[in-house]
Amino acid sequence: MFLKQTQLFFDPNLHYPGDDLTLPFDEYMHQCKTLIAHTRMDLTPTHRDQIINANAPFEYQPIAQPIRYGALLTHGLYDSPFQMRDIGLHLQKQGLLVRSLLLPGHGTVPGALLKVTYEDWLQTLHYGFNKLCEDTSQVFLVGNSTGAALSLYYALHYPEKVAGIILISPALKIYSKWAWMTYLALLFKAAWLHQDPKETLDYVKYSSYTYNSVYQVYRLTKALQKIKKHPACPLFFAQSIDDKVINPYTVLRYFSQNPCSQNKLILYSNQPTAYLDSRVTLRQSNIPELHIKNFSHIALPIAPSNPHYGQMGDYPLASHINTKNNVVYGEFNEKQIQYRAYLVKHHLAATQLERLTFNPDFEFLMANITQFIEYIEKN
Repeated sequence: MFLKQTQLFFDPNLHYPGDDLTLPFDEYMHQCKTLIAHTRMDLTPTHRDQIINANAPFEYQPIAQPIRYGALLTHGLYDSPFQMRDIGLHLQKQGLLVRSLLLPGHGTVPGALLKVTYEDWLQTLHYGFNKLCEDTSQVFLVGNSTGAALSLYYALHYPEKVAGIILISPALKIYSKWAWMTYLALLFKAAWLHQDPKETLDYVKYSSYTYNSVYQVYRLTKALQKIKKHPACPLFFAQSIDDKVINPYTVLRYFSQNPCSQNKLILYSNQPTAYLDSRVTLRQSNIPELHIKNFSHIALPIAPSNPHYGQMGDYPLASHINTKNNVVYGEFNEKQIQYRAYLVKHHLAATQLERLTFNPDFEFLMANITQFIEYIEKN
């Protein structure tokens, strides 16, 4: 067991598919599954296929014919394509051909992120976009967090055939003001920002973080800031004002500076706030009957019915709000959670804190995304 655990944190020198634009997407998905199967350390006989499929890219053929548009889904840092499944299933029902990507460094072991670059991620997006364009006339780029920033960057450089961009909690700026210092850590040969002894607790997301991966997101945000033009297509944003991973005010500022009348922002907040911009829809994130204080960074793309992170999810830290009445859910970091646990243990507080893992407002968000897509189709 110890050997397996240490192997999680070494660079396995993997070659992720996606640099060959002629590679059929079926073969891309197959090669990703093979890579995952040969690399992961947690593939027990009982859960082997479940874990491989959850981390692998997927394709959802539209239920309605003919194909209306394509949707290319890109997950966030440390995550996997599983993060985008709920959105993908909804878009499939709307008649879109849906495909997801596995960003290099992800879905296998955290050590695979020791040397990856954001250019590697963009190359994978370039592959996926070109393959989807072979089968559809227009493509919606759909990204979460880092995946949203990559989608925006790509559309700014390759605007042809991009019908619109759907950005969930886009990583336009990392919340921490010390992100730039990751470069200094790399200069001094530091590799790990955090190594989690419970790394395999969540089989679809890393909980150990390399300095390099954070630095690559920082580089991506800086590259985006240097681009002074706006995308040629409409933008849809979903953002929690309480997000502590990316800076939500940078997202609000970017949105307000883009005058396109078709742009839309769903903003989750637990405070009554008035916005003069009619393109902004404010949604309440304080839901006392569900013990929810606000919405976390990781919650927005996840449906309550999600089998892993949802109300009945198999993830041990999923927000099982129906069974835990002494817990408050929201955007809480590990230090806040541990400190509150200490207070509860010593009878100095009555309620535990846990991070919210799903979006109780998921259906409303999906309905608005549907309206956004339909409006673009008609115009």
